[in-house]
Amino acid sequence: MKRHLLPLIVGLVVGGLYGLLSAGANQNPWYPVPGQYNVPQEHLADAWGWQPSPFWLPSYLAAKAPGGAIGIHLTRSGYLFRNEAGKSTYYAVSIVIGVCMGALLGTAWFLPAAWRWFRRKRQSDKRRDG
Repeated sequence: MKRHLLPLIVGLVVGGLYGLLSAGANQNPWYPVPGQYNVPQEHLADAWGWQPSPFWLPSYLAAKAPGGAIGIHLTRSGYLFRNEAGKSTYYAVSIVIGVCMGALLGTAWFLPAAWRWFRRKRQSDKRRDG
């Protein structure tokens, strides 16, 4: 494998991990299990008022997607998963968004490195051709 492709691959892997962590960390802590809505009476206001954090950007984008949240639903009872399929979709979309973010960062890191490599190769070819 070419050494200058390493930043791109690292960006994809780190982006995917960030998406996975974001999906796990950015869900309503009062409704961890889909379909289980038994929140203690004294914590109802906390459960209903919980909002996703922009720090966990991939899952935040999935929860606040224009046209409706993806996998997680905003109800009168707050953000919650209605079923396991919704939770799986939320995780998958968060991972995909994280991978895309990692690809952007990896590409931003990869392009200058590839450009330097290309320039060095071109200069060495010119010297050899003479």
